[in-house]
Amino acid sequence: MSFKNTLRTNLATFLNLNEFAVNATFRGRAIPVIFDDATQIFSVSDGKVEMTKPTAMARSADVIGAIHNDIIRINAVNYKIIGIQGNTIGDITTLLLSKD
Repeated sequence: MSFKNTLRTNLATFLNLNEFAVNATFRGRAIPVIFDDATQIFSVSDGKVEMTKPTAMARSADVIGAIHNDIIRINAVNYKIIGIQGNTIGDITTLLLSKD
């Protein structure tokens, strides 16, 4: 079985609230997402800048029609969608976020 097929078969496991996912609210509906608020460090001429890069991975069907500046609420925090990235299998969409 290819990785794509394995991912499709196991997508429900990844997006299970008892496994990796957390609840988010998007357009008034609760949806499961895999949330990541990783820190990145960038070198600047005289030092380093530390910043976060929050993302949420969701079933593409749960975020159909998402556009830039839509709001998604995760862990009691509102995030503005600043980027929308599909994937090659079409089942998962990664939302690039900024704290609202």
